[in-house]
Amino acid sequence: IGWPCLLDYHKEGYVNAHRFYGKALTIYKKIFSDSHPKYVSTLSKVGKTYYAQKDYKNAAATLRESTKMYLTYINNYFPSLSEVEKSNYWASIRSDFELFNSLALHYFKDDKSIIGDMYNNRLATKAILLNSSVKLKERIMPYGTPEMVNSYNNWLDKKDLLLKAQGMNATTLDSLEINIVELQDEINSLEKELSESAEGFSQNYENKSVNWVSVKNKLAPNEVAMEVIRFNYFDTQFTDSTIYIGLFVSKETRDHPQMVVLDNGNDLESKYFSYYQNAVKEKTTDKKSYANYWEYFDAKLRGKTKIYFSGDGVYNQLNPETFKNFDDQYLIDKYTFYFISNTRDIVNQNQRRQTVYTNTSAVMFGNPLFEEEGSEGNSNNSITPLDALPGAELEVTKLDSFLLESNWTTQKHVGIDATETELKKVESPRILHIATHGFFMADEKNTHETDLLGTEQKSTTNPLLRSGLLFTGAGPLLATENVYQFNQSDGVLTAFEAMNLNLDHTEIVFLSACETGRGEVKSGEGVYGLQRSFIVAGAQNVVMTLFKVDDAVTQKLVTLFYTEWIRTGDKRTAFNNAKKAILTEYKDPIYWGSFIMVGLD
Repeated sequence: IGWPCLLDYHKEGYVNAHRFYGKALTIYKKIFSDSHPKYVSTLSKVGKTYYAQKDYKNAAATLRESTKMYLTYINNYFPSLSEVEKSNYWASIRSDFELFNSLALHYFKDDKSIIGDMYNNRLATKAILLNSSVKLKERIMPYGTPEMVNSYNNWLDKKDLLLKAQGMNATTLDSLEINIVELQDEINSLEKELSESAEGFSQNYENKSVNWVSVKNKLAPNEVAMEVIRFNYFDTQFTDSTIYIGLFVSKETRDHPQMVVLDNGNDLESKYFSYYQNAVKEKTTDKKSYANYWEYFDAKLRGKTKIYFSGDGVYNQLNPETFKNFDDQYLIDKYTFYFISNTRDIVNQNQRRQTVYTNTSAVMFGNPLFEEEGSEGNSNNSITPLDALPGAELEVTKLDSFLLESNWTTQKHVGIDATETELKKVESPRILHIATHGFFMADEKNTHETDLLGTEQKSTTNPLLRSGLLFTGAGPLLATENVYQFNQSDGVLTAFEAMNLNLDHTEIVFLSACETGRGEVKSGEGVYGLQRSFIVAGAQNVVMTLFKVDDAVTQKLVTLFYTEWIRTGDKRTAFNNAKKAILTEYKDPIYWGSFIMVGLD
């Protein structure tokens, strides 16, 4: 039945396609049930045919039903899937949620409650793979039996082995008796066993389904929760037209969230973003970015001073604090931003076990020896420069001295001692401070496959392998420019590896490295990269940089931040005050606007 439907749809025979899909629904319901994935997928295609015929009322009714059933499936069965199965399943249905966003653009004037549906879908699906990884760890480590914890650690070890094996040649694999296919099957089976076993512990910390009203009820009068959604517009197929939507919830929100639509997403991601970057790097007055990216949002923020900001797309690559409004005021002086992966975190933070940080330990890394001594830096690569970082070493040395004077226990690794191996030995220090080069390798752009069989083009390389941090010995590895070679020896910590660090009791990871905030932009998943990885590893907050920063100013910001934080215990205020102090002395955002803190206090 699928091929006649598909053929008719592509020939714009939407009425016939609708009829065939209706028959398919009857068959799937009879053979399986009306909750079977095939039934739900076909129901969603019925919604597409309504949409293509501009019958938005019936499209809304149908897609509301299908997305609700998708979410039921995710809640009931997603936890028992392996990581690969979760990723593939989400990739197969993600476009249906993007279609829903296009529908909302057409239908909200007739039924504004669809804005609330769109927000709720976002809460349920954004960073779904990140949330799944976090949940598995949170269930097993505090509540699991010793056998489950051992199995979890065994699973992590096997994933690490698989990563190394993917860079080995056939001879090496044979000599080590490694069969990659069998190893992948072992990993998937082990993860499914862990996920199923861990389900019994979920009631210890998880809340019921979260919606926009749940978020509203957690907000103070001066606070607003803000979700930015990026998607490609759906006509009868997905187009190249990119749309951004801002959704706003506050204490005063009544029937539905407030919405702002920016239909010029292609410009936001190209010429406007280039302008923003150039204005920051060249220290020129930025007269346009506020109007391009924020002016229409500001109208929904009147009377608010604290923004819980969950960005998407290009909004994960810029810092709104650096925008100047029409009163010549930087937004950092008007708002306190909390950068988070999903505004459902506002609700979840009170449901999960809260760590009380009482230890005073810090581990620091700075200025690794990227090239072998005497090599004269011949390991050329096109990924990132490998200049020595004496400023980073000074930054770490000063921080170490300050913390020791404050009666903290410290470990300092600089130069040849700043190795990836030493980082992997770290066990939940309260502070992990890393001053080195970061890297991000862009991949070919993913494309939407818009056939009605539910398939979608996916990148062949895990995006978590294309960003990371560099340590001693990184030069020869980067010279290969092969992500699967990065894990063959010490020197490059990829974001994939960073997920497995032991940071369950780490309050802050400070990544004093260029472009550590970058990662692959994916609709619904936010940024893949170091932010995701260190949060999965257990860190409560991660400080990242969005562009190249000045060494001397970074040292000053680091000193100001840690001094006030340790004195007051309020790291959010300390961080903002440090940036404002730098702003007072150095007006240009290049000096302070690169730094953002991700996570809730």
